[in-house]
Amino acid sequence: MNLENIQAAEPEAVKKFVKAANPEELGSLIEKMTTHQIKSVITWIDKRHDSDWKKKIHRVTLSLNDREQLQAVAQSLSIDQIGHLINHTFQTEDKHHWKLSPLLMNLRFDIFSTFLFNASEQELVLLQHEGVTEPVQHQLTLLCHEFSKQLEEIEEEIDAFCEDIDYLDVELLDREDVIELKFNIKAFADFFEQLFHDANKTLAVAWNTNRTDLIETLNNVKDSCQKYRIYGIGTPRTENAEPTGLYSELEDVLFEEFGDPQDTTDREALRDDEPATEALAKFSVWDLQDYWEIGLLTSIKTQKELNASRSKHNDNERTALNEKYFNEIRHNLEKLGLKTVLDLKIASIFSKKSLQQYIQLQHE
Repeated sequence: MNLENIQAAEPEAVKKFVKAANPEELGSLIEKMTTHQIKSVITWIDKRHDSDWKKKIHRVTLSLNDREQLQAVAQSLSIDQIGHLINHTFQTEDKHHWKLSPLLMNLRFDIFSTFLFNASEQELVLLQHEGVTEPVQHQLTLLCHEFSKQLEEIEEEIDAFCEDIDYLDVELLDREDVIELKFNIKAFADFFEQLFHDANKTLAVAWNTNRTDLIETLNNVKDSCQKYRIYGIGTPRTENAEPTGLYSELEDVLFEEFGDPQDTTDREALRDDEPATEALAKFSVWDLQDYWEIGLLTSIKTQKELNASRSKHNDNERTALNEKYFNEIRHNLEKLGLKTVLDLKIASIFSKKSLQQYIQLQHE
């Protein structure tokens, strides 16, 4: 392929040209290319398309000395390419180290940020040394803007989520709906954990910039992440700990019928250690008919059998039979892991509908 035709060529033709050229040939040709041609070529010096890509990206970078051409290279670099240049080319070619600045200055924001967030100790040290230069400070400034924007957006999402929780119709909810709500809360927590990690990596470089504005912004981002993670998002309920944050707000809505045992005026409130049957009564499940319909009275097979058991006995026999049935109900609940009110909360059972779904799921 003629040099003049590279820019106008189809991508597949450029790919073949780049793959066919050896590193030295490509290095000598790259100097004569326009910035548009350079961008097209760099795109195809890639490990997916060329097994010799490391030698070629190394040779191309060493061959170029014009800043505009280097900027063109930067705008097309991938994560793998910039990683190889930082870890190998600029570690062994001291006289070419100056080229790192124009590359970093024009590296796409998403490439720089991904590289920084996943940087090894060696890579982080190099970026720290470059922290005194404007290219790195420019990228860090963009990252600070991005972090601030992400915080604003997630705050709006959390506010909207809280509003949705307040308007939940518990009777219409499936257990899957609640599982999804808890998944969303965990996603918020994961977001803050990742943002904290990213801000911390960025701060490690920012300390070398002498830019107090960057350092202050990044510290604020980290503080916000920690506060939201601990106090805003909170932690889910466990056997040994109450839920906090959004998990607590969700449970307040789901288990409103259970009342608040801390409220001394609420004599109907249920403690976590009370029998699960007390909670089921809140769902209007308290009669043998109710227990049979939801699958907790398995010894009775038909409605006719249930009716007969309730009508053909004297008081003493009926009492003995009821005791037998209610012992069976408690036993079946325990087999399902639902011995106490706390067990229902942990299993996300908050209504008759969710109880039926839980029982069906356990029997599948």
